[in-house]
Amino acid sequence: MKQKVIYYDDERNNEFSGITKNTIKVDKSFKYIKKGFFHSLSTFLVYRVIMTPIAFLWCKLKFGLKVINKKTLKEMKKQGYFVYSNHTLMAGDAFIPNVYSFPKKTYMVVHPDNISTKGTKGFIMRCGAIPTPTSIDGYRGFLDAISTRINEGGAICIYPEAH
Repeated sequence: MKQKVIYYDDERNNEFSGITKNTIKVDKSFKYIKKGFFHSLSTFLVYRVIMTPIAFLWCKLKFGLKVINKKTLKEMKKQGYFVYSNHTLMAGDAFIPNVYSFPKKTYMVVHPDNISTKGTKGFIMRCGAIPTPTSIDGYRGFLDAISTRINEGGAICIYPEAH
C-alpha cells in the first residue's frame, strides 16, 4: 500500500480535505443580522423546532453527552457569554454548544466556506452562523453582530483554529 505524504507549508491556507468551494465575499455589504417578522419566524422554526431537537438527540445518542456543572451556565442566564473550544467533531461541534447553552441561542463564528455552499447560506445563518470577514472592510459588521448577539444574551462559540 502506497502512502501519500502531505507537507504543510502554509498552516493558514493549506486545505487537504478535498473540498473546494467558491468562498463568498464577506465584506461591508454582507448582512449579518436580518430583521422582519417572516425572517424571525423562519429563524425560530429552523433553530428551535428543527435543529434544537436534532442536536439534542444526536448528542445524546451519538456521543452520550452529559452536561456536568450546568449551574455555572445558568448563572449567566441574563447575559451573553463566549465559549472557546477545540474543533474535534464535524457535526458534534455544531450541535454540542446548542445543547449545553439551552435555552439560550448559540451563535458560532465560522469560516465563510461554511455558508458558501449553494442553497445553504440562509439555513446556516438561521442556525446562528457568524462568518468571519474576507476583507478588512467587513470587520465593522462582524464586530457589530458579535456585540448585538452578546447584548441580546446569546452565547458565542469560537473554535480558534488556523482556518
